[in-house]
Amino acid sequence: MSSSWPERFDAELRGPDKVVPLAQAVHSAVRPGMLLHFAFVHNRPSAAMAEIVRQLAGKRPRLAVAHLFTAGPAVALLSEGLVERLITTLICEPYPAPAPSQPARRAIANHDIALEHWSVLSYVARLRAAALGLPALPVRSLRGSTLAEENCDHVQERDDGSLEVRPLVPDLSFIHAPCADRFGNVLLAPPYGEGTWGALAARQGAVVTVERIVEPEVLQRHSHLVGLPPSHVRSVSVVPFGAHPAGLASAGIDGVEPYGDDVTFYREGRKAGRSADDWQRWVDHWLREPEDRDAYLAKLGGERLLWLKGKARADSWRPELLSAQAQTDLDPPANRSEAMICAAAELIASKVTAGGQRALLSGLGAGNFAAWLAHDQLSESGHPLALVAELGLFGYRPRPCDPFLFNFRNLATCTLRLDADAALGVMIGGAQARSLGSLGAGQVDACGRFNSTRLANGKLLVGSGGANDVASSAGEVVITMPAQPGRLVERVAYVTGPGERVTAVVTDHGIFEKPRGDGRLALTRLVGPLLGGSRDAHVRELAAKSEMRFEIPAEPELMPEIRPDQLARLRLYDPERFFLGPLEA
Repeated sequence: MSSSWPERFDAELRGPDKVVPLAQAVHSAVRPGMLLHFAFVHNRPSAAMAEIVRQLAGKRPRLAVAHLFTAGPAVALLSEGLVERLITTLICEPYPAPAPSQPARRAIANHDIALEHWSVLSYVARLRAAALGLPALPVRSLRGSTLAEENCDHVQERDDGSLEVRPLVPDLSFIHAPCADRFGNVLLAPPYGEGTWGALAARQGAVVTVERIVEPEVLQRHSHLVGLPPSHVRSVSVVPFGAHPAGLASAGIDGVEPYGDDVTFYREGRKAGRSADDWQRWVDHWLREPEDRDAYLAKLGGERLLWLKGKARADSWRPELLSAQAQTDLDPPANRSEAMICAAAELIASKVTAGGQRALLSGLGAGNFAAWLAHDQLSESGHPLALVAELGLFGYRPRPCDPFLFNFRNLATCTLRLDADAALGVMIGGAQARSLGSLGAGQVDACGRFNSTRLANGKLLVGSGGANDVASSAGEVVITMPAQPGRLVERVAYVTGPGERVTAVVTDHGIFEKPRGDGRLALTRLVGPLLGGSRDAHVRELAAKSEMRFEIPAEPELMPEIRPDQLARLRLYDPERFFLGPLEA
């Protein structure tokens, strides 16, 4: 008997086999009236969303949905009439540049969908409170925003004046991961985005899709990666390319190949979304007609899938750069967008040089390019500065030819891959942080408050994402946006982010500045003359486009001339000019 003890101690611990087809997992788990959570852990459970559309379209299941970033297939849940309440931070078409989702706007109006807008950190804090079994968790975000006012049933003020948020408890969570074993031990790859809090909080656990099933020893070799235990996993379904059109990071897990975002797919969906009929045909073609994921992948085609795998390679940008360099006009003159971004980059670089900030977080859009150019300039001058992105990228170096902030080429350059809590809450807003945020906005008012959520007429923009969190906790914030009618206003109707930490607003005509804290923005420098024309003409044009009252200085400063190398680098970041727009004659 004693001779069997080594074998008995070495025996593999097992449990019930949790592997089932995805169609079966959805059919057995989803019930009308549920609150479904779709985890955003850099990748997304897109295949699960498609399966829910296939099974429930036309049945009016009155679902509530919690999804950090609502885009792509998630919008089909809304347009197919499956959802009566959406809890989110961002509703947006990400490619070729972030913009309001037209199908989502129509669906919200047609189906009377109730919206709850949150910031990234406050959304994650609600899920975390639920997983921890706490009645509330404090946050540094939301204070002074319309987000807090609208969600007053879930937000309360503490004795110290800060806010805390109440838990968000899903009935069921969906999450896509690189791999799991048959018993429900799940591995995820960083960066972790919102993390696993929603899956840990869900009353009925998580429906997990994975690229492949692996043996337990593979999980043991990679046990340092964040994952889920079987106790919180309801089922596991093998779904290759289960995150598509989003990409998947693999962190070198044995036998799991990463793949990049399918930008073409997003662009085709965005084009179809311009009309209700075209969008319905797009949803039918991609989500309702394929009988399973294999049929969906057959429609995509093997060549496209191989290309997406190649796009995830860390060095895949090199041949694209050589091609872009040969085909892109790298010489001046700049257009309005380029002049604005270069001016913002110069301003950010000067602020960091003077203030000694150690971390720079950029949002989507023009503010992102301004941060990238400033970071390049500071790096070349030997100034240490870490670029941060809200889903968990830290210390990354942006690669050319793909202007999307979270593209997979940038992942390979990170010095740390974190989650949103660490990136936003600690590296940008923590007690020892010395940080600057570079953001875009739909509107900015005279006190620096900004709106990226909803206009006064009720028209939906995109939402906060992490912008409120940055505006609430970064050392200071620079906003970059064009001066267009309706964008510079006396007071925003919806406060997505407070204005206390906003110290500059850079437009294509001029720069407005104020000290950190209360006070009004004042015009201090001109950008427009970089494009030619007189100072007076650009000041008059800016005044005509602005509803915000401001004094005109007698001799406003001029931004320095755009450096040719700076402009060339900017154009190589966005060679297809998705963000930069057409070159002006």
